[in-house]
Amino acid sequence: MGSKRLRALEWVGIAFGIILGTLLHFTFAWSGENALVGLFSAVNESVWEHTKLLVTPIVLFGVCEWFREKKRRASILEAKALELVVVIVFIIAFFYSYTGMFGIEANLGIDIASFVVAVVLGKWVSGVWMRRSKTASVLRTALAGSVVGAVLCMQIGFTIAPPDIPLFQEVEHSDTEHE
Repeated sequence: MGSKRLRALEWVGIAFGIILGTLLHFTFAWSGENALVGLFSAVNESVWEHTKLLVTPIVLFGVCEWFREKKRRASILEAKALELVVVIVFIIAFFYSYTGMFGIEANLGIDIASFVVAVVLGKWVSGVWMRRSKTASVLRTALAGSVVGAVLCMQIGFTIAPPDIPLFQEVEHSDTEHE
């Protein structure tokens, strides 16, 4: 894939991620709390559930890339695995850094900004991998497939049976009204 074409695809992926991720914040409520929709949308205001706002668009966009770029499938899988890890770690680390380390109350504006940064950062990492990865190895491809599969299993499993730890508990933002 040419560098210009890849950069254009990254920008499309960023827009797709931000738009779909934003919509996924509301789709569970819009669906009347449909359990199937909840597997891929945020079902509450926990930090973990908000990682689904990133994971679902990455996986869907990655599937589109997979079918479009037949010659680069292994690199795409590796890039998406890296992107998933980067965005999940970023969202969790950023939230707990600003609330825990710096003592700032959860803030919707900061969380939205971190979501956008995570999308851009993830696409950047994915794009760098795609540009630099000339050959795929069976081991890397298997590892990447395992990472993607594990992330999807965790997203679904922790939606159905969330552990009783703060990562999975609802967060109240200091700058929003509560009834």
